[in-house]
Amino acid sequence: MRVPQFVTIVVLVALLPAAGRAQKAEKSAKLNCLDCHSDKVDGAQFSASAHAPLDCAGCHEVAKFPHQPKPAQPKCATCHGKEVKEYGDSLHGRSRANGHPEAASCQDCHGNVHALKAASDPASKVAKANLPATCGACHSNPELVAKFHIPIARPIEAYQQSVHGRAIQRGVAAAPACSDCHGSHALFAAPDLRSKVSRARVPATCGACHSRIAEVYRQSVHGRAAAKGMTDAPVCTDCHGEHGIRTHLDAGSATYATHVSRDLCGNCHNDRRLAEKFNMPADRASTYFESFHGLASRSGSKNVANCASCHGVHDIRAWSDPLSAVNPANLARTCGKCHANAGQRFALGRIHVPANQGDTPLGALVRSFYLVLIPLTVGGMFLHCLVDLRYKERMRRLFGIQPHATDGRTMSLNERIQHLMLAISFIILVITGFALKFSESFWARPIVAWEGRWAARAWIHRGAAVILISAAVYHLVYVIVSRPGRRHWMQLVPLRRDVVEFFAAARQYLGGPRATLSTYNYIHKAEYWALVWGTIIMGATGAVLWFNDFTLRYLPRWVIDLSTIIHYYEAVLAALAVLVWHGYSVIFDPAHYPMDWLWLDGVHHHKSALVDPSAEAEPAAN
Repeated sequence: MRVPQFVTIVVLVALLPAAGRAQKAEKSAKLNCLDCHSDKVDGAQFSASAHAPLDCAGCHEVAKFPHQPKPAQPKCATCHGKEVKEYGDSLHGRSRANGHPEAASCQDCHGNVHALKAASDPASKVAKANLPATCGACHSNPELVAKFHIPIARPIEAYQQSVHGRAIQRGVAAAPACSDCHGSHALFAAPDLRSKVSRARVPATCGACHSRIAEVYRQSVHGRAAAKGMTDAPVCTDCHGEHGIRTHLDAGSATYATHVSRDLCGNCHNDRRLAEKFNMPADRASTYFESFHGLASRSGSKNVANCASCHGVHDIRAWSDPLSAVNPANLARTCGKCHANAGQRFALGRIHVPANQGDTPLGALVRSFYLVLIPLTVGGMFLHCLVDLRYKERMRRLFGIQPHATDGRTMSLNERIQHLMLAISFIILVITGFALKFSESFWARPIVAWEGRWAARAWIHRGAAVILISAAVYHLVYVIVSRPGRRHWMQLVPLRRDVVEFFAAARQYLGGPRATLSTYNYIHKAEYWALVWGTIIMGATGAVLWFNDFTLRYLPRWVIDLSTIIHYYEAVLAALAVLVWHGYSVIFDPAHYPMDWLWLDGVHHHKSALVDPSAEAEPAAN
């Protein structure tokens, strides 16, 4: 035992000088490289780099020192064979091999080999936080983008504003950077099926992080179609975007509540080419936008149902699928998310129906009725006003007879307050109501500007409705309890005399004798009773639409559809009637122009009568 131990000690002592000389020689070799190449290699940077453990000769293949001729350039494949092979097959590698030195090389992405940092080092050019700047050196260069016909505009800027880019900036290590989606070394153009961002592979690429959502998408009608190779079927990037992906709560996102139906679903479901190709209804987007939900969405409401609210987000299925949210068996539950207990007592009807067209034969009949009634009524009013104006102007021109106001009708303070409430509420209702229907119009934009945040238009409209109903109740009480109110109301009751006076006026306009009309004649009575009728109809249908949860819970679906039709067309009729009939009698009638001030002072002497200006005015009628 002692002899071998002695031999071992002797051998170790003999080898110590040789080991020392080898270590000294190795240190000398490193120092000699830096002594000559310090202009190209910063010793401090190299010592802190990922390559610091390597000898210079490991990369430069220096056979001896001093070396002659100049040593070969480093070969990354010596250590990184797999990565170099992938790079050689990639878009960058092939482009560089084809004589384009601008194509990214190893050093362009990783940095100088003498100062190269590991990818896990925050200072590395390929660290997640630095990748946008690294890739952006080329992909944000306008000259390179133009030269190589890169189709994506400002991808780096878009990424930095995206939910992914912002997460990286906050230090979220799991957030994806450029290489997570496009690949690192095996990077290919999007049309290349090997690319991670090729259309067929996008769901799998996104699914690497969003696995649960990807699985739901694969079971959807879109996912199944995409899996079959249908290139028209939407994948993740079609809805969420590519580089500028934002959260659905971001107003700049395509998935923002007010953009879903218009910018996403509508792109395909309003495309007749796709509708014919896949045998889909071509009117789903257009009918949605004409529905109440669509009108409110167009005006900026974020709370109203859009396509995703009913059909789902990633789990969209055909309506015939028992698991579909819009399957008839599931509609009550789907609508019930917003309208509690909707469809529990009565079945819900078709959803994609324009708000002013309806879904039943009765709805179609009512719509047709109004389409005939409105032009006949308003046209008749316009003709009456035109004939009256022509007659009065003709009498003034030919005979010098001026239209003059001679009656003693008055309006009490109570009546003027009622009229003011009516006028203010009616004007607001017309403007805010049609602003919903025509929200893209220049005059409606300021009204719906805050609709998404505060639903201002909707609440102003409802507030005006409350004022109108209050004015109606006020008037009813006034008529019942007030003697002047009852007297005026009795004067407005239709009588056989009104028909006689109407035909007398018609004969007058046709050249017959002058007609003598009552203080409250057929003109005033037609206007008054049209107002009463319109207030009742608009109030009732408006209540059905306002309290839609109650309606859907206790009444059949056709009630709300019919109310929508009547409310819209009655509003059109009322607005045109007031504009033509009341507008003429109060403003444009030569006897009152420029204004009948009875509504303001209560005692203005207004009754249109054609009199000789030289004749003495007759006493006012009682």
